[in-house]
Amino acid sequence: MRPLLPALALMLTTAAPLHAEVTAGRVWQNWQDTAQAWGVTLQARSVTPGTDGLTLGGLGAELDLGLLGRVRVSAPELRLQEEADGAVSVQAGAPLAISHHAAFDDAGADYALDIAIPRGQGRLRASGVPGGLRYDFTAPRLDWTGESRMSAMEAEEQATPLQSGAMTGSAEEITAHWLAAEGADAGTGTGGYEAARTSRVLLRTSSDGTEIARDTALSEDHSGSLAIEARDGRDLRLTGDIRRARLQTQGTTLLPDIAELPFLIETNDISSSFAIADGRGDFDGRYGTSNLTVSLPGMLPGPLEFSSDAMRTQLDLPYAPGPGGDTAEMRLESEALRASEATWALVDPDAHIDRAPGRLLLDLGAAFTPVAPGAAPQVPGLPLALSQFEIRDLLVAFGGATLTGAGALDIGTGADGLPEPVGTVSLALENGLALLDALGQAGIVPQEQMFGIRMMLGVVATRDGTGDRLTSEIGLLPGRSLSLNGVTMPGMP
Repeated sequence: MRPLLPALALMLTTAAPLHAEVTAGRVWQNWQDTAQAWGVTLQARSVTPGTDGLTLGGLGAELDLGLLGRVRVSAPELRLQEEADGAVSVQAGAPLAISHHAAFDDAGADYALDIAIPRGQGRLRASGVPGGLRYDFTAPRLDWTGESRMSAMEAEEQATPLQSGAMTGSAEEITAHWLAAEGADAGTGTGGYEAARTSRVLLRTSSDGTEIARDTALSEDHSGSLAIEARDGRDLRLTGDIRRARLQTQGTTLLPDIAELPFLIETNDISSSFAIADGRGDFDGRYGTSNLTVSLPGMLPGPLEFSSDAMRTQLDLPYAPGPGGDTAEMRLESEALRASEATWALVDPDAHIDRAPGRLLLDLGAAFTPVAPGAAPQVPGLPLALSQFEIRDLLVAFGGATLTGAGALDIGTGADGLPEPVGTVSLALENGLALLDALGQAGIVPQEQMFGIRMMLGVVATRDGTGDRLTSEIGLLPGRSLSLNGVTMPGMP
C-alpha cells in the first residue's frame, strides 16, 4: 500500500481545485461585472466573509428604463454558501422584494408596483462551466404577493381617482438556468425556464375602497428563453421568447350603476418573441384559437360567446428616445372572428345578419419629437410630442359588411399653443346599408332610430356608384376646421 500513497495524494491535490472551482467571491464578482455591463446599479451595504462563503447585507439592484420608469430588486440578506461539490448555493435570509416605479412629476401622476417573494422557496446554485458560470434554479412551487398603486393625475382641473390592486400568484414545477460569461464578456448570457402551471389573482379597488375589478389568470406549460449582450451599460441587447400551451383568464368587471360583467377568456398555443436594443423594444405575439365569453346579467338570459382562429400583435416602441425624436408602430390582426350559435340565438334567432366569419386588421404608425424647452407637453410629464400619426391600414369585416380606411395626420402647434392636427382620413364601407337593415330586422337597432342613422350616414359619407358602397373623406384643416367629402365645416374652438 505504501507505493500507492504518493499517487493517492497527487489525485487528491489535483482534484481539490475542481471542487473549489467556484467560490462565493467569484459569484459576487460575476454579479458586479454583469451589473456594470447591463447599466444596473448594484450595491451591498455589507459583505461579510465566512469560512465557507459570503453574507451580503442590504443588497439592492436598480435599472433605469427611461420612460418606463425604474425597476429595483432588494434582498435584506443573501448567503453565498460554498458547497462540498464545488458549487455555490444562494440562500435568502429574508423575503425578496421587486418594485417598479414610474413618475410623471409635471402631471402629478405616479405608478408603483411592489412584489414580495417569501424566503426559502426553491434552490439556486452556481457551478463552473467553460467561459463562465451556470446558475440553476428549481422549485416545486413559488408563491408571491404584490400591490399596485396609481396616484391622481391633475389635467384641466380633472382628477383621476387613486386606484390600487392587490395580487397573489404562484408557479409550480419550475426549472430555470442561466449561462453567464465572465471577464471581458461579462454581461453576455443565455438562459431559459419552464413551469408546469402559473396563476395570478388580482383585485383592483378605487380610492374609497370600492371594488372595480377582479380576475384570475391560469396558464399551463409555460416556458421561455432569453439572450443578452451588453457592454458597459451602453449597448444592451435582449432577445427572447415566451410560450404557453394554454391561458385562461376569468373575472368580473364592475361598472357604476350597472350589474357585474363576468368574463372568461381562453387562449391556446400562445407564443411571443421580443427584441430590445438601442432604446427600442420590438414585440411579436401570436395566439392560436381564442374564446371569449361575456355575461350580461339582467340584460341577456345567457352569455355571449366569441372566438377567433388566430391573432397576432406586433409593437415597435421606444423606451429611451433619441435626441432627435423617434417613431412607433403597432399592428393587430385577428382571423376568423365568430359568434357561437348560442349567441346568435340570443341576439338574432331568425338569422337576419350574415354569420360569415369576420376579420380585423389595424396597422398604425407614429412619430415623436422632443418637447422644446419651455413648451408645454401634449401629455403632462411626457417629454415627447406626437408629430405624426398614420393609419396605414384599417379593415373591419363583420355581418357581411367591410370597413376599410387609411390616413395620415401632421400634428403641429396652433396659435393658442395647443396641438393642431392637419391631414386626411379616407374610409370606405361595403354592404353597410344591408348590415344596418339586418340589425334593424333583428331588433338590435330600434326601427325608430333607423331614419336618423341613415341621415347621419348621408352627412358623413357619399354613395360610390349605384351599389351598397359608402365613402368618406375626412379632412382636418389648419385652424381646426373640418372638411367632410370636400365640404368645409365651421372651425372648432
